[in-house]
Amino acid sequence: MTRVGHILGIDPDALAADVVRLMHSVATGTASTEEEAAVAQIRPLVTMQLSTSDDTVVLEEFDDDPDGDESQTAFLGAVAVNLRENSDFATRLSALVGSRFHLEPVALFSLGRGRPDPLNDLSAVTAFTQARRVLSFVGNLVDMWYPDTRHEFSPPDSTVFGSGVLAEGGLNLFFADTTDQDTDEWCLQLTSGLGRSVSDIPAALAWVNERNLVGRTGRYYCVVDSVGSAAVVHEISVWSGLFSQFFADESSATGVVLGRWLGRMVRASVEIAQAGHRQLAASLAGEPFSPDSAGLAELYRATGRPGLVSPRV
Repeated sequence: MTRVGHILGIDPDALAADVVRLMHSVATGTASTEEEAAVAQIRPLVTMQLSTSDDTVVLEEFDDDPDGDESQTAFLGAVAVNLRENSDFATRLSALVGSRFHLEPVALFSLGRGRPDPLNDLSAVTAFTQARRVLSFVGNLVDMWYPDTRHEFSPPDSTVFGSGVLAEGGLNLFFADTTDQDTDEWCLQLTSGLGRSVSDIPAALAWVNERNLVGRTGRYYCVVDSVGSAAVVHEISVWSGLFSQFFADESSATGVVLGRWLGRMVRASVEIAQAGHRQLAASLAGEPFSPDSAGLAELYRATGRPGLVSPRV
């Protein structure tokens, strides 16, 4: 998977901001025990990489003046440039930072204070840039919890983007459609594909309704095609207004609550896909979604987005 610079991969600026914040907390004596342990692993990797690109002096200046605007900016820029130019460095550093801290408010959606960047300017935030950052965060969670299961997904519409997750037989599609949407109008869709080609529509509806009566997260539904067979899908929709509230509020507590809650939604969606496709197969005659790009495209159509010709039931 292409990570550096890809819309679903590592954001070099955001990751660099995470590194600077962590190393600044250690340098100024404000780090937690966990942050100190993380920096003990992060710093040697950063030092080695900067030495290969002749940027060691930037790190030395940051060590001498960790609170200085010029030293912070220079260090941040050097780390970001090296992340863009070295995919191995980016992947290794992302694993160290993301696996420990992306559930906490370590530059969750912002790129760090004091830096001129469109995502720090509320007037410049668009639905597209907002959704890109949220999906990057979701992708980091998937890579952390379900390694080597994430696959790129990009239908022809350039304002729809996301990723598929193929884990233990389950199929998920996490995406956002920001077509003609403002920042408070789009939704993050966490979709689980449970089965396709179900011919007994009444039985499929009964199966779906039974679970919707007792389920607490998301909704199950059927999608019936033109020849009378159904796909069964579960979907969690997260309104973007929640993310707008985060952008408008720099409170760390807000970042913690939002990050943990969204993490629970991602886990719930994957677990529903893993268990649901087996439960559906045991109850109804049908087929699983294929674990490939064709299956992701079919699941995308089943959500009612562009290309769907079948009604939801």
